[in-house]
Amino acid sequence: MPLCKRTEGEQDQLRGRRDPGLGGVSMMESSQSEACSAAFSGRRGTGSTSRRLLAHCSKAVTVGSLEEKIEAGIFPTPPSLGRCKFDRREKITFCSWELRKLASSHPNLVMVKLDATNLASITEAAAFVGDHLKDTGLNVLINNAGILKGMTLDTVSEEDMEDVYKTNVTGPLLVSKAFLPLLRKAAQGSSQKGLSCSKAAIVNISSLLGCIELVPATYSKPVIAYRCSKAALNMLTKCQSLTYKEDGILCTAVHPGWVKTDMGTQEAVMTVDESVRGILQVLPNLVDEHNGTLVDWKGKKLPW
Repeated sequence: MPLCKRTEGEQDQLRGRRDPGLGGVSMMESSQSEACSAAFSGRRGTGSTSRRLLAHCSKAVTVGSLEEKIEAGIFPTPPSLGRCKFDRREKITFCSWELRKLASSHPNLVMVKLDATNLASITEAAAFVGDHLKDTGLNVLINNAGILKGMTLDTVSEEDMEDVYKTNVTGPLLVSKAFLPLLRKAAQGSSQKGLSCSKAAIVNISSLLGCIELVPATYSKPVIAYRCSKAALNMLTKCQSLTYKEDGILCTAVHPGWVKTDMGTQEAVMTVDESVRGILQVLPNLVDEHNGTLVDWKGKKLPW
């Protein structure tokens, strides 16, 4: 019963690269007919990684965004955009067309607007999802929106830091708070003991670039704002794990690897499929010992 997601986006060199993340809610059915739901929060665009992760969803409600209104979604099948030679607006339009085409042929797919940097939008999306799920609650919330700007200590600006933190840290914080009542409802309604994604969980998509202990080995790519934001996201995950454990909610950060996407570039060492297969195997196996930790796509614990 794999529940997961991640996505890649595109932005020019001056603005930096974006890992936009999808917003969505996916209800899945296991072989034991146990209903599960998963929500994915995002900011801009759509990507091949998310589409393939979400290809395993049998029932879905998509919370997402597009262009400045931020519209995205869950893909029940994995069409591939590849490295399209479109500018950002053209690519977003193409992604929107694919989403709407999928929604028209899959009655289980519903698209909902969500801007992970706008509190009003987050609140509205959470209310919609709550109405859709009714009394079942939400099993998994995956925060994957992200921005990467290739700035060094000499070139990073105040605006860069604020922009990256708003998406990579404040966004997951606000989205988690908005969807918390639904996660609590799922945990309270579960007969399972211990913590797990099939009960209730918050999964924050992070990066080993946020690991302070590993900086000497990874500093060939400074990306200062991104590194600092992921370190902050890791701290947020730890704080969430201590706070929400009493509610029966698992909180874990996941490093998906350096993946060949628009954001990761072709310099990356992993394909989308390799990352996706790994994460799909990791999420169902997350338990109490993973609460408040950072793991990679293989399930290996990473140092903070």
